[in-house]
Amino acid sequence: MSNWSRRLTIIPGYVGTTVLVIATLVTALTYTGADGQRYSLLNHFVSELGHTQDSKLAAVFNAALVFGALMLGLHLVGVGLRFRSFFRYIVCVVGAVVGITGALVGVFPMDVNTNMHRLVALGFFEGSLLLLIIFSLFVGLTRQCAYPRWMALLAIPMLAANLVFLNELRLDGIDALALALTLREPFRLICASEWAVILAVLLWVVVMMFWRARQPD
Repeated sequence: MSNWSRRLTIIPGYVGTTVLVIATLVTALTYTGADGQRYSLLNHFVSELGHTQDSKLAAVFNAALVFGALMLGLHLVGVGLRFRSFFRYIVCVVGAVVGITGALVGVFPMDVNTNMHRLVALGFFEGSLLLLIIFSLFVGLTRQCAYPRWMALLAIPMLAANLVFLNELRLDGIDALALALTLREPFRLICASEWAVILAVLLWVVVMMFWRARQPD
């Protein structure tokens, strides 16, 4: 089980983050919105890179999102397998759900099936928030020996960004996506916080991956 934990944590983590970062950069650089605007993390949603009408390389981004998110799910399963208690199954199950819902975001682009896109995207954000909360509490407050206590602090940037994003989503309601698209202000907190969540999750994965690679078992 230890060998599987190590392999799943390192290999899918490396492959998934690499594919997602490269696909995001390439797609963002070639993006031209409906009004001719360039892509910006400050006022564009992540999913706009997969917009089949506005994004020139939408197919590339959506395919990379499906593959990368599934790799992320495998990485999280590997993280969970290192635990030796019932908590192993909690992390593995929630991690798999996070990976699957993230992949489904690429299956249902925002302009093709808006309702399903919102549902699976919310599943990814709430699932990742739940996972990092329970991981941090368990690692930081219990006498487990799977991970060092300092790893509980790694989730703080992601937790903060996720809470801001979900709060903005609550304030704008179901029309949050439409409001951001029709009122393209230079800065939209809901867009920036969504990107902050993604970047914080990827950072968490990278740190976890490199730490695991340095362990003997």
